[in-house]
Amino acid sequence: MISFLDAAFPGSAAQFRDAIIQARAQGFAFYIGGDNVLNVWDPNTVGALLSTYPGMAIYVPSLAHVGAADGTDAVQRAQAYTLGSGFKVCLDIEPGIFAGNPGRAATYANEWCQAVRAGGFSPGVYGTPATVADCANDADYIWVAFPGQPDPDAVGLAPSFFPGKRMVQWGNGVFNGIHADVSNSQLPLGGDDMFSDADRVILDRVFNLLMVGQYTGGDPTSDGYIKTTVIPKLDAILKALPAGGGLTPAQAQELADILTGLKGLTLKAV
Repeated sequence: MISFLDAAFPGSAAQFRDAIIQARAQGFAFYIGGDNVLNVWDPNTVGALLSTYPGMAIYVPSLAHVGAADGTDAVQRAQAYTLGSGFKVCLDIEPGIFAGNPGRAATYANEWCQAVRAGGFSPGVYGTPATVADCANDADYIWVAFPGQPDPDAVGLAPSFFPGKRMVQWGNGVFNGIHADVSNSQLPLGGDDMFSDADRVILDRVFNLLMVGQYTGGDPTSDGYIKTTVIPKLDAILKALPAGGGLTPAQAQELADILTGLKGLTLKAV
């Protein structure tokens, strides 16, 4: 479970970063467009924050347009922020908008999600339990507004409805001078997970090697494994990263630094 903040007005990147720290959160959500959005975040602010924290984009519509058209607009806006493949872009259907025409909202949401997914991003739907129950048929995950309830599994929805793929917006506060909502998420923010389970095993072994001076989980004379498997695998991961996507610049640089360090190691049996 991770905690994240969202705010209409984030201030500067440094101010919102300190707000995240003060709230003991691990990520943030930011607004990119839609007829009903209060404020579109500055791309420079978003880019600076994404270098440290994972994020999620939010699109707030009025339902005045066709869902597919607004979905395409959301894709274009996400691309303008240089968000990576599979980055989470969430449709924010406010309670009054849904209540005005639930059937229209459901049709719109389905079309919007399909367009966002076709554009290479991961669509979600935000709203009350009633809203997501009707409007998340084509979503990848849900973000439920449920004040006072920090557990995503306790928001009045059937356990079989998006199990393990829920977020809940449950609180709010003022953090470092920023008025922000607080959410908990069962799934990571950001984009596609670049690492398979096998990749993670390798990276765990790399961590052991660098941090405790020995390699675990394979041949104890690890020199051959590192040279023939770990280094090529890290090389392949770096080369497979899409432009501007997957890892943040800081994470990609950290991985590149690890790879450089590995290539310079003189390994011994442990």
